Amino acid sequence: MKQLLVLLFSCTSLLTLAQKAPINIIPQPVEMSTQAGSFLLSPSSVIMYDGFETEGIAKKLATFLAKPTGYSLKTERSQPNFLNHIHVSLH
Repeated sequence: MKQLLVLLFSCTSLLTLAQKAPINIIPQPVEMSTQAGSFLLSPSSVIMYDGFETEGIAKKLATFLAKPTGYSLKTERSQPNFLNHIHVSLH
């Protein structure tokens, strides 16, 4: 019984820590929002960008993700209007 309580406490503690953990991104963005749910990168994911200034960043990100994932992600100049995308913008 004692082992079960310790296991239950450990799992609860881990879940609490995971929910409060900060998102570490370098360089740190000026603005970032998190929402409920999760994002799963898939071969159909699209990297969207606002304009010429962010096109190169989007393409570099697609190239960077290609090797570890094996995905050839599409990049598009567009406003995000559907699910399963990464949106790159400068403010």
